[in-house]
Amino acid sequence: MVECTYPSALVPGPTVVILASPYASPGTAFDTEVERLEAFGLDAEVFETARRETEWLRANPEARAADVEGGLRVPEAEPTIESGG
Repeated sequence: MVECTYPSALVPGPTVVILASPYASPGTAFDTEVERLEAFGLDAEVFETARRETEWLRANPEARAADVEGGLRVPEAEPTIESGG
């Protein structure tokens, strides 16, 4: 059996970067995701692609890649979370 390693639990305070995968979050699920993160005391920094529709995301891989690069450069961000997908 393969032993899994899990990241430590988040604690209130850090910035969480939210990016998009090639699929959009369904309906109002995205807003609920952000609200729950903020309810835990996290500062959610939502990048533009995270709010786009699936068709747009699939047609614009360069924009998704730019957001990933930008998200990884946010100095105060600890985790990066992919929405949807």
